[in-house]
Amino acid sequence: MSQSALLGWAGRGSVLSAVVLLATACGDPTTPRDVAPSPTSAASAAAAALAAAPALTVTVGTGPIVQGVTILATAAINGRPTPLPNASLSWHSSNTAVATVSPAGVVTSVASGTATITATFGEANHASSGSVSSAVSGSSTIIVGQLAVTSPAGGTVSGYAGDVTLVLPQGALTTTTPITVTLDPEAEDTPNTVGPAYEFGPSGTQFDQPVEMALKYDPTLLPPNTDQGTLRVARFEDGVWVPLTEAVSVDSITNTVRAATRHFSPYRVVADPCALKNGNPTVISGTITTSDCLFVASQRYSDYYRMVPPANTVTVIRWTRDFAGVFGMKESTADVAAGLVYGSIFGTTPELRIVGNGDPMQLFVSGMTSTTTGAYTLTKSAAVGHACTSGGAAPILYIVPGASYQDAVTAQNSCTFNIQFSPFPAVIGKPILAHYLVAKLDAGKPYTISVSGMPGQSALTIFRSGVVAAQNVGPTVNGVRTVTVTPATAGNYAIEISSGGFQLANFQGDWIQPVINYTLSVSRGATP
Repeated sequence: MSQSALLGWAGRGSVLSAVVLLATACGDPTTPRDVAPSPTSAASAAAAALAAAPALTVTVGTGPIVQGVTILATAAINGRPTPLPNASLSWHSSNTAVATVSPAGVVTSVASGTATITATFGEANHASSGSVSSAVSGSSTIIVGQLAVTSPAGGTVSGYAGDVTLVLPQGALTTTTPITVTLDPEAEDTPNTVGPAYEFGPSGTQFDQPVEMALKYDPTLLPPNTDQGTLRVARFEDGVWVPLTEAVSVDSITNTVRAATRHFSPYRVVADPCALKNGNPTVISGTITTSDCLFVASQRYSDYYRMVPPANTVTVIRWTRDFAGVFGMKESTADVAAGLVYGSIFGTTPELRIVGNGDPMQLFVSGMTSTTTGAYTLTKSAAVGHACTSGGAAPILYIVPGASYQDAVTAQNSCTFNIQFSPFPAVIGKPILAHYLVAKLDAGKPYTISVSGMPGQSALTIFRSGVVAAQNVGPTVNGVRTVTVTPATAGNYAIEISSGGFQLANFQGDWIQPVINYTLSVSRGATP
């Protein structure tokens, strides 16, 4: 059951402020009662029940009651419907400044705060007197709070030492209404929920004007790498926490999230699962769960991070994980499910290499299916130079449109191939040294790809799915080779910068492979 919050009130309308008591069972909270214990002749039966299964359940009435109103506490063995006679129990309050309990089990609220009411049945062991008997205890925690009544004139209600605040404008209510808020200990926590859930009442109350709700949060409870600016007040609806979208603001100094609501329901602070996390740390650890953002198109749960890779520099991101997944870098978009993916890896590939253009980007980590979950770690570093493995395959190096990349094609760091296809028979079978980069190009946009520092014995070739999409060979203009590509569909285009050619014109002289100190530039893509 729920527990009450402490509420204070200040406003322009009529005011009624009263201390309330909540616990864990049923009872009329507005009628003062002083219930005397009933005499019983069943003490022996109770003792037998205790001996059979010693478990004691203590119940104190539920619902708010005004300060000084009494309510009877009861205790039963094994949760049996028939309570034990209170005369056979001893009662104790852990905090008599908040609530007292009489020998008859009558609880009286004294002041705001928390108290635990304990009942003990039986006697303690007294070995010295030769008398030994069983004793069992049970308890129930209660909260004494305040009840505020607001009028159509509006007002401000605050509680839980300021952790909860409602600002009701004039006209939000049409009648004078008691406002209560209770902790909801039965609310299910998820990896994205932050702090307690609150139940506001009267349940189902509708407002004619939006009411500002402000909930404080504990930063130490935030999920890892959470950007506090993405926190939201969420409403529990159809089994899920739905973030509010009206008048949202976050104050990371006072650790307060605000939003406007138009009716009462359970509310709490949540980290929006589709909001971008902080991708600045060198090492990022996370977990894919079914509470993460669902990428509907592929039915994958994903985490998204905001990061700005250094411009015109190779950033290396290595990953380890205990699940089958994919991670990559995409353009920054308001909808994390939209935008071009500049580069991604999956399977056994251990790292992603990418050259950024200085713009913010979004890093994503996803499971391969809707049921794939697990932990992962991403580690970022810088890399210098291009390299091929001994098998002749280079780790994919992605370049983002708008970026430039400098390197040198040498015999030590390049992939080596023999030319297999050419309109010039004299070059078939000749070796070349090559660097490869991959650029994701959008459909319908013309892109200019240029390489400076290119000698005559070089070539710039663009491939799409293994087919030549554009090429620049032969003499250069001031050492620059340039091609223009306008993709019909968005996709990855491989850029080959190769060294190899005859020393003299007209296929004369020795075949040489000069070192190329080059700068590659890929334009952002013009708007068609």
